Amino acid sequence: MAWLFSSHHLNEPELQEAERRIRAGDVPDPSKALRGMAQRAMGAIDAPAPEDRSLQPHEVLLLVVTEVVLTPLVGLALWHGLRERRPRAARLVARITVPITAVLFVIWLADRFGGIR
Repeated sequence: MAWLFSSHHLNEPELQEAERRIRAGDVPDPSKALRGMAQRAMGAIDAPAPEDRSLQPHEVLLLVVTEVVLTPLVGLALWHGLRERRPRAARLVARITVPITAVLFVIWLADRFGGIR
């Protein structure tokens, strides 16, 4: 319940309104959905936070095509950018990028040292 009345959930005017209503004697009665959101935000439920979502299928496809056509460095940059805010998506990017990088590296080695002519 404390999280629902914190600056993590409410902006300054909403906090002032909540304070005014509580001082006036209103008893807070948040909905079940709001209580669940607060529990997730406080870590009481093991479910990932809404912002920690994985990549959408079209994002995965775009990542694979970009890495194959341009460079696997795109995946490294994306992993670096997502690792703090969206760790689930960052792990997926790493699982996609590492094999593509390995395959392209083997192809490069074969071409560089005379395996492919």
